[in-house]
Order: sequence, then structure tokens, then C-alpha cells
Amino acid sequence: MVKRTLILVVLVFVAAATLLGLAMGGYFAAPAPEPTPRPTRAATATPTVTLPAQEGVTPAATEEVTPEDTLPPEEEPTAEPTAEPTAGATEETPPPAQGYPAAPQPDSLAGLFSFDPTAEPTIALIPVTGKGSPTAEEPAPTDTPEPTPEPTKPPTWKDYPVIPASLSPALIELYHDGIARGNNPHAVSVLGDCHSEPEAFWGVYESDPQRTEDLPGELKETLAHFAGSFNRYSPTAQSGSTAGAMLYAAWNKNLEGKCAEGETPLECELRVHQPSIVIIHLGTHWEARNERYMTLIIERVLEHGAIPILATKGDNLEGDERLNRQLIELAEQYGLPVWNFWAAIQHLPDGGIIMPKGMNLTQDALEIQRYTGLQVLDAVWRMANPEASPAE
Repeated sequence: MVKRTLILVVLVFVAAATLLGLAMGGYFAAPAPEPTPRPTRAATATPTVTLPAQEGVTPAATEEVTPEDTLPPEEEPTAEPTAEPTAGATEETPPPAQGYPAAPQPDSLAGLFSFDPTAEPTIALIPVTGKGSPTAEEPAPTDTPEPTPEPTKPPTWKDYPVIPASLSPALIELYHDGIARGNNPHAVSVLGDCHSEPEAFWGVYESDPQRTEDLPGELKETLAHFAGSFNRYSPTAQSGSTAGAMLYAAWNKNLEGKCAEGETPLECELRVHQPSIVIIHLGTHWEARNERYMTLIIERVLEHGAIPILATKGDNLEGDERLNRQLIELAEQYGLPVWNFWAAIQHLPDGGIIMPKGMNLTQDALEIQRYTGLQVLDAVWRMANPEASPAE
């Protein structure tokens, strides 16, 4: 029994030794195979997100967005750089707010039609040290051509010529714009009192053809051009009219029934007759606010697109001649032509005024008013229409 057990132990030991030998021999005989690398996911392109372009908005630089977003490290805030303007780009002005005009309209049209002749030229004086030597900060004067002197206005309103000699380009443009908007190039209106009614003013040229026989050819041409404007009823040429009456609906007699209810004489005349030239010959009858009313009339006529011609009056009922003086100041302020009727009749006895009342014109003065008024109309019409050459 003991012998059998001993034999079994020996056999187990031999078997174990054999197995151990085989294992050690295989280990040193061949290297172990390299482990198979673990498959990895192929790298893919990082996707980008581009915002759609919006009209009028310059897109910012495209920003890359990674699938695995991480918060960037906190940095000190820095000012964003100002974008450089691109070539050819133009700066657009934002549109005005709805319901408001693109540009505010001025309360007054003064100064929009000519330069202000009352403004004195600005002269830059060079400070000097010693006897006429320039200071170190100022350069020594160099020889420069003398500037062309600007035309000077007459010393006083009495020195203005009877007939205007020039018309500003702005007024000429306004005149043609008014015609394009519907004004009648063959229509002239008169704002005045009894001295401007047809029988005392231009109406005789149409009612009595013999009165035109001795007129110069250019004045006959002007009469023909404005035919129909002279011997007609007008709500703005009425006895006793003042500047304020032109703006007063109750003064409108509306004898022809062409004026609307509640329409002032001025508004009715502009709407019905559509004049391109308006002669303002008021002042014998006047109010305390005469200058204010004249300003409103001038601005309304300009807004209509017609050329206002301001006429001085022959009398001095106010005693200090302030009405003619104010009228010339308005003409200078707005750059308007002046018909200096006062100057045209000063050679007549009593200055062409019937005394002692000192208001009505004599027959000689009325004839001069008629003729010089036609000369003024002719001059302004031709200056506004250079192509209208005088008749041979």
C-alpha cells in the first residue's frame, strides 16, 4: 500500500516537471505577439455655423463652434476694435421717424433767396508789435490780388433806382419752379388800394388801345404777354386796402363769386389767377402791424412760387417815412426786386400828391405810375426769362 502511494507521488512529480519544462521552453523560444491596437474613431472636420446674411448688415467674422464646447478662461474685458470702412461703402443716413419731415421747415423764408446786402464784410486784422512789424506767430503778408468788390446797396431807400437792374438766381429758379407747379407765366397780380384798381392803373392799356400806340416795342410785347391781367376785377386791388386787409377774409368782396367761403383776398387771388409775378403796392393805408402783415404776404407769395415786387408809396401820411423804409428793409432781407415809385414822382409839384390831404396821386403821378410799373414788369419778366429778347 505504501509502495503504491509512493509510486503515485513520483508519477505526479514527473508530470509536473515535464509540464514546467515545456512551458519554460515555449517562453524563451518565441516572443510574445504584439497586442492588437485598439481601433480609434477617425477625426472629423470641425463643423462651422454661418449666420445668414441680412440686408444692410455687415456679417461678423465666422465663428467656429466645436461639438464639445468649453468655457473660455476669464479675461480682462477689452474694447472692441472699430471696424474699418470697406472700399466703396457709403454711409447711409437713417430715415426720418415716421410722421415727421426729413428736414424741418424754417419759420421764415428770409435769407433763402439772396445774400443779405446789409452784412458788412469781415476783415481779419493782424496784430502787430512795434511799428507795423508782424508778430512772430503771424506770417508776413504776401502780395495777393485785390478781391472784386461786392455791389453796394444805395445809401438810403430814397436812392434805390426806379426800375430794378438784377434778379437773384434763386428767385429765377423759384419762378420757374412755380410755373412747373401750375402758375400761369402770362398772369401778373397786383396787391394795392384805389391807385391799383384797373381804371387808375393798367386797365386803360386794355380798355383804350390808343394808350399803347406810343409805347416802345418791348413794352407792347410785355402787354401782349400778360394780356388779360390788366383790366380785370381782383379781390386784392380794392379802394382802402391795407396789408392786413389782404389777410382778412371779411375784406374779400368776392364780386365775381370765384372765391371760396372764408377765403382771404390774397388766397383767392393766388388760387384763381395763379400769377407768376405779384406786385405789392400797399402802404397808403396802414396799420400798426404793417411790417408784420407785409412779411406774411411776402412769404405766402414766395411759397406760391411767384416773384414778389415791392413798390414804395408816393405819400408820407405816417410823417416819418418809416413805411417805405421798412419796405426796403424787407426787400433787402428777402432779396426781392424794388419798384421805387416814390423816386419816380419826386420831380412833380408836391411830389405828385394832391394837397392838403396828402394821400391821392395827381394825374401826372398816376400816368408815371402806370408807365414805370409796366417798365418794372417788363424788366423782371425778361430777367426771369433771358430768352425773351426785346422786340426790334
